[in-house]
Amino acid sequence: MLRERKPFLSPNAKQLPLGDAVLRFLLTFVALNGLGLWLAKSWLYERPLFNIDYMLAALIYIWISRTLAAGVLVLLVATECARYLIPTYFYSQQAFSLLFWARATTNWPPLVQLTGFVLGLAAILVITLLFRRYRLTGWAKIGLTAGVLFGIALLALLDSLNGTSSKYNLGQTGSLVPMKIVGSPLHLIFEKTRAVLRGEKATFATLPATATATGRYFSETLAAAGGTLDWNALLTATNAEILPHKLVVVVFESFSALTADPELKQWRAPFRRVEDRYTLEAGTLDWVGATLRGEVRELCWQAIDGNEISTLPPALPATLKKLGYETTAFHGFAAGMYDRDRIYPLLGFDHVVLLEQMRQNGDVPRAGMLFNGARDDYVATLVHQDILRPGKRLTYWMTLTSHVPINIPLAEQLATPADLAVVKDLPRQVWAYTVICRKTLESIAKIAADPALADYDFVIVGDHKLPVTDVETKSYIMPNKVAYLILRHKK
Repeated sequence: MLRERKPFLSPNAKQLPLGDAVLRFLLTFVALNGLGLWLAKSWLYERPLFNIDYMLAALIYIWISRTLAAGVLVLLVATECARYLIPTYFYSQQAFSLLFWARATTNWPPLVQLTGFVLGLAAILVITLLFRRYRLTGWAKIGLTAGVLFGIALLALLDSLNGTSSKYNLGQTGSLVPMKIVGSPLHLIFEKTRAVLRGEKATFATLPATATATGRYFSETLAAAGGTLDWNALLTATNAEILPHKLVVVVFESFSALTADPELKQWRAPFRRVEDRYTLEAGTLDWVGATLRGEVRELCWQAIDGNEISTLPPALPATLKKLGYETTAFHGFAAGMYDRDRIYPLLGFDHVVLLEQMRQNGDVPRAGMLFNGARDDYVATLVHQDILRPGKRLTYWMTLTSHVPINIPLAEQLATPADLAVVKDLPRQVWAYTVICRKTLESIAKIAADPALADYDFVIVGDHKLPVTDVETKSYIMPNKVAYLILRHKK
């Protein structure tokens, strides 16, 4: 006799006994944590052995909605993947809110947006189909909830015995395993989301001058004339005479120090053509964090935490404006990313030229995958034109082309025969990165070589190191350091 088959998505689907429910939950939990541990081990990121964030999806599944639980689970896994795939924001213990990511993805290419939407929808559908095949009995709900709570308590106790608990430690660190046993790797993201929803603003902490390239430039410039460095010191009439007529500040996307080149010889090479006109200082700064954090470091000499900004501390553009400088900022990406169309005027820039403004003047050569914007060599021509304008000028440029994912096809297009000769000696990403960076540096050196210009200096500095993920590529990049170059015109 044939049994009547119930609809696959029926809310009256087959009841799942307690034993089966616990077994399925354990298998899912172990599989998800195994994936996270594999990612962490592959890319050398710290991660707890068990991620209790997934328990939230379990409780939603038990008591609220199986479909909602599927959506929450996909969101948690996607967020954790972002934690590894976009590590710029996480190795510094800085995170952005989910609202920030939602805004950021609107600037991505349509094909990327569509692919992400389709994959996310498909994942939710598949998990929903699996979840809704069964429903829990009353006792299964109670038993599974008790099991989840007991599991969290047990893991917390083991973490304490391992000496890795953030609150209570009963043993030596790593006495059981050499890592945290339990934790919530994603809590920082959700804490930032809650802070945004509550209207909490970004906070700032003052940095010593030596922690920034612009701070080193001004402190050395003023020290040579017997002055001291602070924002008020820059406003004196004496300093107005000391400072150059024109200053170019370039915050360079992912400008790193290569492990094999700690003296930055490769980055200094494009400027050999101007050695007779400039003195060149090169070095590294210790730094971690996202792009906006690097920009605020150089323009305000502050460390920022958060991205909801309504006011800013005293900034270089605003200060130089008081000394009669006209200030302009260039960036080849969309205005909505980091709200640059709002942030740059707050910093004191008279003029802001972003991708939208560039496109008003005709076709813009573009490059990049997730961050598809104006090519650096194109923006360099706009920077050059700005410097040629009369009067005192501060010209600021946030570069873009060296952004991850590294654009290997563009590097192949830009490569010289010498570059192609060594393509097999380096990981493909590192090779492409060095080609793209050199091209941007050559564009800056071309500006510096212009004989029509005199009495102007350059400060070139990375926003953060190249945020690569695989172990082999990481070994080619010095950890947590950004490179800087300072060019001072010879009197």
